[in-house]
Amino acid sequence: MPDIMPNYENILFVSNQPLIRQLEQSLFLNEFREAGFRVDYLCTRELCRVPYHMADELSDRFTDVKDFRTFRRYLKELPPSNTFVFLEVDVISFRSLHAFRMLKDYDLGKIDLYKSVFLDFSSICASGNRLKRLLQALLHPQKLEKILVTHFSQPRYKYCFSPGAVRSGFASDKYLPINYFSVPDPPDLPSLPEHYGVYVDQGFGLHPDWFRGGFGAGDVDAMYRRLNDLFRTLEEQQHCDILIAGHPKTSGQDKFFPGRKIYLNMLEPLIRHADFVIGHDSVGLNYAIMYHKPLLLCRDDALAEIKGLFSHYRTGKLAELLNIPVVRLNVPPSSPVPVIDVEGYDNYLHNYIVGDPKHSSFYIIANALNPEKAAKYAFDPAPGVLE
Repeated sequence: MPDIMPNYENILFVSNQPLIRQLEQSLFLNEFREAGFRVDYLCTRELCRVPYHMADELSDRFTDVKDFRTFRRYLKELPPSNTFVFLEVDVISFRSLHAFRMLKDYDLGKIDLYKSVFLDFSSICASGNRLKRLLQALLHPQKLEKILVTHFSQPRYKYCFSPGAVRSGFASDKYLPINYFSVPDPPDLPSLPEHYGVYVDQGFGLHPDWFRGGFGAGDVDAMYRRLNDLFRTLEEQQHCDILIAGHPKTSGQDKFFPGRKIYLNMLEPLIRHADFVIGHDSVGLNYAIMYHKPLLLCRDDALAEIKGLFSHYRTGKLAELLNIPVVRLNVPPSSPVPVIDVEGYDNYLHNYIVGDPKHSSFYIIANALNPEKAAKYAFDPAPGVLE
């Protein structure tokens, strides 16, 4: 029996994140509407008790869902027979689990645009540590709740759209390769120094997930002091400025970067025009690899000692994939040098960033949901893809 041609008319995004301009672009909301889909974006941060508040929210373009009754009312308007749901909610709490189960009749999908390549934690989550981790979780109710929910129920997606040749870590019936999200410079791009490096901030000690994960404060103050020492050394030796690409989900970074300009929602253009990039293990470092920017990867003992954070491991894994060294902030080199390995970068591009350079990511996704609506976009080139 031949496969039935998909013909979804409605697309529903269910996310814990409020809508900002970058997210609106990366999820192709306007393009879906122009192609003839009905598109709804429901933010479940209050429903799932997730304290995401971001700068420059597009408050008139999404709906904050405050309770399950309201969520159920919205779902009644969207028949499961012709509605496709992109689930951008981490099912790690009982409230998020209840919301997920309310979507049981819908086909689910995942757009894994900001793909993390650090999927294999087997080497640090060996069976010998299970009892220890369980005991730690018993002392932290949120961790225990996450363990219980993720153990007994995880989404399985009909389609997972993910960049590169390596499959994503999400369970899916079908994986479709797309290309890492890229946008041109915004028209309001501020004047930037002629020579600069950019630090990709991950919000250590400030990110909402930091507290949800029970990481506590750690000794991040000392880590940031060492990081600022590194910035000053680089500025003197490289004759440049160091700019901060602030994490959009955090606030209060000023106290960690005194006297430095912090740019929000400008990660890609900052990296595109930078001389080099500094970071730890953020998926935002993928832009440095896309634009072949030398990298200075940093580890710090303060991060390594925070149980469950895994930043130390992830930074090492990224360095291994790129075939470049790592700077240890606790024992910094006298002359830190950002580096690039062409072969390592090219392999990474193929495996994790460039999926199908013949088509735009929007066309690939729309064609899977409704080929008739996507037909006129069939020959759109993939913007920003490095061939």
